[in-house]
Formats: sequence, C-alpha cells, structure tokens
Amino acid sequence: MAYDDIDTDSLRGVIRRIIRTEDDLEPNIWRGRKLKRDVRAALMTIAQDVWDDMEKGHAKLLDVTLTGSCAGYRWSPSSDVDVHLIVQYSDVDEYEELVGSYFKARTALWDKEHDVTLFGHPVEVYVQDVDEVQWFS
Repeated sequence: MAYDDIDTDSLRGVIRRIIRTEDDLEPNIWRGRKLKRDVRAALMTIAQDVWDDMEKGHAKLLDVTLTGSCAGYRWSPSSDVDVHLIVQYSDVDEYEELVGSYFKARTALWDKEHDVTLFGHPVEVYVQDVDEVQWFS
C-alpha cells in the first residue's frame, strides 16, 4: 500500500479518538483544577487502609499521588483512578526488587478483594519506590 492510498480524513479521526482530550478535568473528582475535598479524603482513607494492610518493616508512607487519565485531561467514563503510595523500598528491606514484587502482589490482591470505585471509576492502588520514574502518556 502506498502512502497516497491512505484515507487521511479517516486516519485523522482515528488519531483524534485515540488522543482525545477533554476541555475540563473529571468534574466529579475536580473542582476547577483543585481536587475536591471529599475525593481527597476518600483517596487518603483508601491509601491508609492499603498501607495499614501491608508488611513494611520500618518504612514510612512518604506521599500519596493521583496519577493516570483521571488526574488529567485524557479521562473518559472508562478511566480508572490510580493512587500511588510513595515509599522508600530500601527502608522495607535491602532486596528492593523483592520488595517491589511483594507490593505489586499485595496491591493486586487488595484491588481484587475490595473492588473500589469513585464515581464509576475503578480505583487501583500501586506502591511506588520514591526513586521510581513514572512515564505518563
């Protein structure tokens, strides 16, 4: 197939659907550009519940972040809410790769057992090492 055989209008439509953005943040979660207080409280309760359910040695919960499409303008009704618990893996154990695997397994189990949603968006929890770089698309 030659490039001049491609229907550019159809291709543009597909690309727009893939990278579509909203004019506003998800209005059930955000008030303007600020996270709603009740949403923040709910997410912090979830984060604390997950954290309390973990074996974590002497590690402290350093931060909680909201990531993914519901944290930006690329949300849709099928988007999930990604809650990241930030921790220093080396404070849990010197075998950081095993710590990461443990947290991944525990949060997957927590997600499966709790089936939490926020305004119809599934909430997924992830424990992230403080030095881990997150790439957002």
